[in-house]
Amino acid sequence: MKPSDYNLHDFCGSKMRSSEAEEIARNIMLLLKAANDEFKTFTWKQYKKFCTHNVTENELKVIELFEFGGFYGTAREGKTYVPGGMLVRQGNKFAVTNRFLQYLDVFRKDGVELDPATRSKVEAWMSKEAVT
Repeated sequence: MKPSDYNLHDFCGSKMRSSEAEEIARNIMLLLKAANDEFKTFTWKQYKKFCTHNVTENELKVIELFEFGGFYGTAREGKTYVPGGMLVRQGNKFAVTNRFLQYLDVFRKDGVELDPATRSKVEAWMSKEAVT
């Protein structure tokens, strides 16, 4: 399984229930697709360089919240919950988890399943044994 096995044109309607979190998840998947179309680690610097829009520090906050979960935003703007366990980080590198892929299941192309090799790679990242 690889990032291109997902419909990457629009991520609205995922289990995340946050359009900003969905857009950032989509950007992560597009970044991974552009980087040899495989699930591997990425850095904040790579994310910022890849994106064509004006990347803000709020996006970094959401990416960091993908690891532990929590709220972002202000009382005035409204607070949005971001689920944790979606990314794992070691040093300055992030990697997607099985939970990240499960949240995006609705966007997986028909007939594509999470294969054992991808599951093992993602589980290794989750245990922080081998973030490369």
